[in-house]
Amino acid sequence: MERINLFEFYELGKVLKELAAYKGNIEASVPLWDLLEANRKLQKLVGGEPIQLGLSRAATQDLANEVKEILDTHYKTKDDQGKTVFKFPGTDDAPIPEWRWNYFRRLLNTFETIFSAEMREATT
Repeated sequence: MERINLFEFYELGKVLKELAAYKGNIEASVPLWDLLEANRKLQKLVGGEPIQLGLSRAATQDLANEVKEILDTHYKTKDDQGKTVFKFPGTDDAPIPEWRWNYFRRLLNTFETIFSAEMREATT
């Protein structure tokens, strides 16, 4: 049996809680690094690292999709050739609206509930 690196779960939880702390309309440049880190870690978890998900896979995917949607909406644009490229937000860009953070927190709450139940079952 292979041991699971619990530090990866700690890091994921830490960045998700940092994102959940945002309230109101937030200037897009503020949460960028947290969103990128959360996206990377959630995509890894959805992909089966460090563990294969069972019951919590759908909730994890929903949370990962919302983080990706925020990134796509506020940090990507089309270049002259029509290709999608990363764009660091400026002060003129629209903030990430409060409703997005509320929705993110709702998805996070669902993920935490289902994931913790799955982990409880996995240890018994």
